Amino acid sequence: MKGLSLPSVRSGWMRNAALLTLVTFGLQACGTWRTVPLASVESGKEALQDAEIRVKEKGSTSKRTLKFVAIHFPFVEGKEAATDQAPAKDVRIDLREVDEIEVYDPRTGLTILAVVGIVAAVVLLVALIVALTKSSCPFVYVVTPDGPVLVGEAYSGATTKATQRADLMPLPSPGKGGVHLWLANETLETQYTDQLELLLVDHPPELRAVATATARPILVGAPIAPLQVTDLAGADVTGLVAAQDGRAWQTDLDRVAAAPEANLREGLVATFPPPRPGTSQVLELQAGNTAWMDLVFGRFFALFGDSLPAFLASGDAPASAAGALAWREREGVDLSVEVFRGCGWERAGIVSPLGPFAMRRVAIPLPSVDPLQPVRVRMTGALGFWRVDQIALSELRTAEPHVVRVPPDMARQDDGADVRPLLAASDGRYQVLARQGEKVDLVFRFPEPVPRVVRDAFLFTNGYYLVHRAPDSAKSVGTLRALRDEPHSLSRFSLDLYRKYRELALGPSSEEARQ
Repeated sequence: MKGLSLPSVRSGWMRNAALLTLVTFGLQACGTWRTVPLASVESGKEALQDAEIRVKEKGSTSKRTLKFVAIHFPFVEGKEAATDQAPAKDVRIDLREVDEIEVYDPRTGLTILAVVGIVAAVVLLVALIVALTKSSCPFVYVVTPDGPVLVGEAYSGATTKATQRADLMPLPSPGKGGVHLWLANETLETQYTDQLELLLVDHPPELRAVATATARPILVGAPIAPLQVTDLAGADVTGLVAAQDGRAWQTDLDRVAAAPEANLREGLVATFPPPRPGTSQVLELQAGNTAWMDLVFGRFFALFGDSLPAFLASGDAPASAAGALAWREREGVDLSVEVFRGCGWERAGIVSPLGPFAMRRVAIPLPSVDPLQPVRVRMTGALGFWRVDQIALSELRTAEPHVVRVPPDMARQDDGADVRPLLAASDGRYQVLARQGEKVDLVFRFPEPVPRVVRDAFLFTNGYYLVHRAPDSAKSVGTLRALRDEPHSLSRFSLDLYRKYRELALGPSSEEARQ
């Protein structure tokens, strides 16, 4: 992301008729589900104007790299760069003849998709729609000499005032004497930050500081790899999650969509060696959410139509928090963590959404377990919402380490306003990012650690956000009622939506069908 500035992170509006034909369609799902068309894209939704798309066609041993131009499903059009052997040229590729696709997002410097097989066409469709309809939470960047680097999303999932929550985000090793951050609104929503500060934890080199799912730091020992990890169907996925290597486990939606009867809960069961007697165990996850979850919630909020502002306003009441959080846990929006004790599974904690654009490490202290038995942990959530790069176990060494809290030395909005007083405490006085493209420029200063001490830094935030009504919204009372009342209804909604996108992506376009 060398030389990247915030305007270029979300710049380049694209009014492309071909892309419009991709996303201006209505979907009528099976049964009671009614999904909403992604129309009016030209009037202010963003496309991957500068994205690179790398494709491996069937029968080929190499990949072609294109700069995205347009989509005419099932074809993607782009420009292939010049080489020593050939000049630059326009390329049109049939996605039905593609084995692998990678989509590189220049806004974050990340490969946001890397998929193989027939699902590739579906995922590319989903990637472009997510880029057009992204709604999540404040993006946090560390500003380096080479430009800003995305490190995560703050208080993801806190979509009403009543569900406002604290969040503790690990940061890269802080530089000498300070760190420079951005808190940026890059989505169609209004973001309310009640408190923001830096937490510094100094500790011996043999220990590690990790952030818990309840937004507090703890000190742990070395990570222990699992003996085995299986998904809920019993398939061994140990190789995907035993080490932090970028090869993440997540729901195979294409497999689930093809099954005659889908399990509406997905997850992992990890088995670890027996713990040392007298020690407390901590589960560590390198995890995040999927882009698919972002898309599903975009469609969920669109179901409210004109009544979305009233629904969000009802979430101002503190009494609404219990019901909203119970629904999130029931539907697998939050990741449920359980440990096997005695004769059954016992709840150990939940992990709130972490956001789809950057994974992070989160820790869940476990209740005491039998030191003579292997440790078994189960993690479950909704279909297609969670992805996990690594699962590990560690010993809790210090539950309440010494923490130095550092307020920002500078916290300035784009208009020059000093918002440090608004961020000093969780007191209901919010710093507000009301529009896409706004940011807060943050500088923290602190003394260097003493020799032979390791310093870990975390960003503490407390806040919530309100999504904006999409122009393609249409109210569907029946679907909303089902989502409210029926267990696992969000997974059914997700699966039905995926099947419709799959049908669109893999079938010929209506224009070709007429030819």
